Amino acid sequence: MFILGFAGCIGALRENSFLLKFFSVFLGIIFFLELTAGVLAFVFKDWIKDQLNSFINNNIRAYRDDIDLQNLIDFTQEYWECCGAFGADDWNLNIYFNCTDSNPSREKCGVPFSCCTKDPAEDVINTQCGYDIRAKPDSEQRTFIYIKGCVPQFEKWLQDNLTVVAGIFIGIALLQVRNNVNSSVCHLSTLNFLPNVKYVLCFFVFLDFWHLFSTESRERHRSCERELFVYLRPPLQSPKGRTDVPELCSLDASDERREIDESANVSRTKSWIHM
Repeated sequence: MFILGFAGCIGALRENSFLLKFFSVFLGIIFFLELTAGVLAFVFKDWIKDQLNSFINNNIRAYRDDIDLQNLIDFTQEYWECCGAFGADDWNLNIYFNCTDSNPSREKCGVPFSCCTKDPAEDVINTQCGYDIRAKPDSEQRTFIYIKGCVPQFEKWLQDNLTVVAGIFIGIALLQVRNNVNSSVCHLSTLNFLPNVKYVLCFFVFLDFWHLFSTESRERHRSCERELFVYLRPPLQSPKGRTDVPELCSLDASDERREIDESANVSRTKSWIHM
């Protein structure tokens, strides 16, 4: 999901058609998988119930083996006020809580403390409240522990909160459809927009080069006009018989050097005329 979200984000920011296609296709696949899972869960609800029962029973067997699993089971039984998968007798599957004669555990024929009913007056949890409780008659068990199993309690919770659960799943599905449509629209708009951007950029690049070359051309023309104004005149003979005719339009010289040469030649011309 992180890769899918990252691809959609980068594709939208960079207007990358490949990433937008990737995001759109996989989001559609996830949506249809969720839809298929919902339909199958409704059709095969008995099979799902059996799988849930098997899952809980396997966890009951390993109750003391994993502390995280133990905390999860305790939380589930306390929250749903249940005990075992379908009842307290399911704890016979655990080697510490079974009622066999060969069981030397002190928890024999008992249940975890999370199966015990809570007394609001008690501030401290009694972790031994379930000891030997299943050895007593059912009427006494109802007073101290929860009788209903966790699977029926889970079904009851779903029925009581069906509107909320259905609303959440429908909201998630609609959000995925909306994101899929948005990514498709963004992909199409990107395909239609990118050629226009290319042509616009080419046009502005052409204008930029045209302005650059035209500016350089005008500057060169003006420079030549200034030099021609100074130098294009009949050769003047110096007192020593030397003819000074500078090179025209020397574009390689700097502007500062050109201005100095112009000033010097004008001064010499004026001095020769007065002579």
